[in-house]
Amino acid sequence: MNDTAVFFGSTLASCMRPKGVRCLRTFSGSHDTTGLTPTCGTIPADLAGRLYRIGPGRFEDEAGPFAHWFDGEGLMTCIDFAEGKVATASRLIRPGETTKAQLSARGRFGRAPAGRWRCLRSLFDPDLYVNPANTALMFWQGRLFALYEGGLPKEIDPDTLDTIGETTLGVVKRGFGAHPKSYRPTGALINQGFRFPGRPYLDYFSLDATGVARTLTSVPFSGSLLNHVFAVTDRYIVSLCPPLFSDPFAIMAQQKPSSQALRWKPEAGTEVLVTPTDRLADTRRLKTDAFFYSHTANAFDDGDEIVIHGAVAADAGAMDWIASIRVGATSLASSTIGRMSEIRIKPKTGELQQRPLADCPFDYPVIDPRLTGRRHRFIYGVGFRDERCAYQDLFDCVLRLDTRDGTATKCDFGEGHFASEPIFVPRSADCGEGQGWLTCVNYDSDADESYVAIIDSEAMTKIAMISFGRPLPMSFHGLWLDRSELTAGSLS
Repeated sequence: MNDTAVFFGSTLASCMRPKGVRCLRTFSGSHDTTGLTPTCGTIPADLAGRLYRIGPGRFEDEAGPFAHWFDGEGLMTCIDFAEGKVATASRLIRPGETTKAQLSARGRFGRAPAGRWRCLRSLFDPDLYVNPANTALMFWQGRLFALYEGGLPKEIDPDTLDTIGETTLGVVKRGFGAHPKSYRPTGALINQGFRFPGRPYLDYFSLDATGVARTLTSVPFSGSLLNHVFAVTDRYIVSLCPPLFSDPFAIMAQQKPSSQALRWKPEAGTEVLVTPTDRLADTRRLKTDAFFYSHTANAFDDGDEIVIHGAVAADAGAMDWIASIRVGATSLASSTIGRMSEIRIKPKTGELQQRPLADCPFDYPVIDPRLTGRRHRFIYGVGFRDERCAYQDLFDCVLRLDTRDGTATKCDFGEGHFASEPIFVPRSADCGEGQGWLTCVNYDSDADESYVAIIDSEAMTKIAMISFGRPLPMSFHGLWLDRSELTAGSLS
């Protein structure tokens, strides 16, 4: 059954679709507002800067609708806070100069390239896939980039949100990961990227504080299709490669898209690549029991050990949920739902241990950014109001996890409200850990509109909500820039 049939078949039963999924529809035109004030509460006077959000925003092209959430073309949204008021702007990211016919013939994660020959070529030519630039953001040297790990970074004007275009940054050969990490000793950004055809490699890149980008090293790896996250400490770069592989026969002979050619092979185990930052050629390869890893909150050195906090699941069942969410979400077994966990690695011996930090569904983890690469106490993310209904719809509450005692505190927006990844904003440069606000863009399914929520990160209570007056598709990730980091004035 093709994408169009699947999509419209499920649409006939739209009354059965989960409420939150209703927002995952195409954003059209542009959206600009100024002088917005809270529909409830008060914006903190000290909250000054911009919240940028990115996620899939256009769910069809000339060839028809997209069945897979990941394929939606990127939508940039900026929320500017200044003097107790809010201005917003939203723009779709332009796909590039490729013709419409070429775009519709090229593949996406949930759509195979048109024709058997293109499917065969796609095994060796990543250029046969569209780069939707819809996953996460990077700010470097005053430049803003939209990231999608299957393609090159796309530069975005931070003031107008206009698409400037793809760039190699002078070093990227094929892919550029969606989650760059700050490297505390030098202030550089470190990222990973896939490279193929031929033997697959992970390229590690450094984008330093002087504006120089370079390749640190290239590491052969097993070919696991999904290596979404990695971790950086003062002394190590760690990549976590779950045993999720692509079936080339399904892509070539059966003309299946990548999303339908995934194979979970737990017998292969999860591969962990540990690279010392002072000996980049000495990568150590560790194998452990299979687990699936979605997002990293933080990592740091603890004596001779590496500590990583992130969302861990027993298998890759979440990928099935993601694949079905726009065409009628399916629930998951509790074992496949990510929990915040601690991974400890002893590089000298190769020993790896894993333990849960809390027993509740938890994803999109973030910390106070001032503690990146250092020991932290609090992790913020999203979860579910009713954990029995987990992964039958979008996330619907914001969580704070205290890693000292495993306590998870919820900020609940009410029935029918769905939450995006929270972004932590400190009250001041020298305030204590966790003293500040959480900002996120949520969806009210009953009113069919999105709004900005501001949360007191200590009390985990709502401070203010500012409505857009219209729905926005749920975004994936965000980025906060203080007014001091911006070269231009407010959007208003």
